[in-house]
Amino acid sequence: MRVLFISNFFPPLHRGGYEEWCQEIALRFLDAGHPVRVLTSRYQADQNPNDPPYVYRQLNLEMEIASLSNGLKFFTHRKKRIRQSIKTLENHISEFNPDAILCWGMWNFPFEIPAAAEHLLPGKVGYYLGDYWPTLPPQFKNYWEAEPSGSLTALPKKILAIPATMILNRETRPELKLEHGFFCSQYMLQEMKAQGVNFSNSHLVYGAIDTRPYAQSLANGGPKRAEGTLQLLSVGRLIDDKGHLTILKALKILVDRYGCEHFHLKVVGDGPPEYLALLHSYSAQENLDKFVTFAGSVPKSDIPQIFNESDIFVFASKWPEPFGRVIVEAMASGVAVVAAEVGGAAEIVENEYNALTFNADDAHTLASHLNTLIGDAAIRQTLIENGYTSAQKFDVDRMAAELITALLSLQID
Repeated sequence: MRVLFISNFFPPLHRGGYEEWCQEIALRFLDAGHPVRVLTSRYQADQNPNDPPYVYRQLNLEMEIASLSNGLKFFTHRKKRIRQSIKTLENHISEFNPDAILCWGMWNFPFEIPAAAEHLLPGKVGYYLGDYWPTLPPQFKNYWEAEPSGSLTALPKKILAIPATMILNRETRPELKLEHGFFCSQYMLQEMKAQGVNFSNSHLVYGAIDTRPYAQSLANGGPKRAEGTLQLLSVGRLIDDKGHLTILKALKILVDRYGCEHFHLKVVGDGPPEYLALLHSYSAQENLDKFVTFAGSVPKSDIPQIFNESDIFVFASKWPEPFGRVIVEAMASGVAVVAAEVGGAAEIVENEYNALTFNADDAHTLASHLNTLIGDAAIRQTLIENGYTSAQKFDVDRMAAELITALLSLQID
């Protein structure tokens, strides 16, 4: 089976776990003997990412980095860029002759691209849903409706937004057939239906991770401690939706109400300067600096070791995550998990079995759970053992096998 992947981004030039899935699945398909080609955007392609020969960075995003100069391309280059992308897709389908197309992340791609795929290979196009792209407006619409970010561009942007908005309001996006949808969680399947995105055939194919590097790091041993200062960990982009301020508030309660000081939190990730400033300001104001280290971004290859050096992983997202890769990474690393039950992430955790759970933005319950885990090594060990077992259900080999089976069925259909 020859499979053409279409994705807006692809590692190493990517934005998150959704695109990492695409790479991991493509590699598993190759390992299983299925020829693969990945067609992705030109995003940062000038950085020469040293891609393998099956990766082609040739499609145009709807809009590159949000700026007035790129906004001007709405009037001058937009239609041409769409035509170029469709022609590129036609050439790859003609040359590669795929048996199936698997559309991955489509955010910031014009709908004309998946619509062309459906037209060129009818009945053989599937979509793996790991974010909300079918429900999101065009990126140009987001740009023209957003407040100007700089004083120099504010006036020209406001002026140009008037004709741009008129043009967008007159246009209708291509209607996608959406014949085959593969969903990373039951939550995503139901959420798409609730928002009016209906696939003719829906398949639940749970998201996953490559558990091997985490298991290997665990096998190498680490500083897991039954007593003394415990290492808490948070991993993820530092934005309000991810709940990092909730974590800091919980630490304040942990110190003040419970008198617990036998912990240290490492925050791994980066984000907008204004939110980073807010977190640093709160930490300093509440005298938490001695308990918290903001480590910034780290290479993906370092993440297994960072988990290995930790005792408790804190997942505090307020946003309904489609899945929750970092939770599975923690479980596969032998780390106790305390997690907010949101979105698809709630389907990974089971309170008092493989995690202690709390409602999003509930700093008081989070603090209580942390106090319990820090003070009770037996409970930590139970969560660790059950979490490790749970992680094996979310291994990428299982995910790839299910997708291969589903795509093979498209050839029969």
